[in-house]
Amino acid sequence: MKAEKYWPIEEFAGSVLGGASKHKVVAVLVAYFDESGISSRDHMVLVGGAVADSSTWSRIERPWKKCLEPGEISDNGVSCFHAVDCDHGEREFASVPRPLRDAMAWRLSDEIGKIKPHCFAAGVVRKDWDGLPGDMKDALGGDPLHLSVALCIEQISDWAKREVDGEPVALVFAKQHQYNKATEHIHSEYCRDFSGVGSVSFSEPRLVIPLQVADFIAYESYRWMHERALKPDAEPRRLWKNLEKHEVKMTFNFYDKDSLHKLGKRAAQ
Repeated sequence: MKAEKYWPIEEFAGSVLGGASKHKVVAVLVAYFDESGISSRDHMVLVGGAVADSSTWSRIERPWKKCLEPGEISDNGVSCFHAVDCDHGEREFASVPRPLRDAMAWRLSDEIGKIKPHCFAAGVVRKDWDGLPGDMKDALGGDPLHLSVALCIEQISDWAKREVDGEPVALVFAKQHQYNKATEHIHSEYCRDFSGVGSVSFSEPRLVIPLQVADFIAYESYRWMHERALKPDAEPRRLWKNLEKHEVKMTFNFYDKDSLHKLGKRAAQ
């Protein structure tokens, strides 16, 4: 395994603020987001992540990296946590036995629980999106991922008004080149009308640990929401239950046929 050179969280937060000093960075609020289910074969499209101040985010950096190191849980270690690969034993995780992969994911859920960020996710059932009339799709952004991004930005704005008196939250999304421009456009629209929405930027999860946390949240949210779509009274997965045990707060928006139609009619007005 080739060790990644991670971007220290406080330095990264400084770059998000345009080079602010470390003293000024300490209290800045940053939300990190990643997507799950962007393939046309996926049942859902979802964006998920979490918000905390940069000093809180910095507390997860060392133990997270430690968990991935060679000899810590697996012999070879991994350079970057990717939840779907860990769950399915693919790419860097292909040679890691299932019990060790489960142990790694459990330990990382414990580390998330220790810092207690507020978690967010917004997801859309793809077949229900596909069944919407064209004008309703246009009113909702024209793409289920665009809608999910917008819903997450609304969640951040609501959280900021409720919890931190509207203080701006810097938004960092995992780089996804085919969607970055659209995300910037959605962000510019929300900046005009919603308080609590700070700057937007993009980076690589392999370089920024909180984006690996966002990947964890997005994937587990996808799995839970998918199971709920099939069985409304489905229990959360064991990793979610562990976060609940740690009293991690979570905000989810889940849109199926009925809720998409209601949202679309409201957006078209």
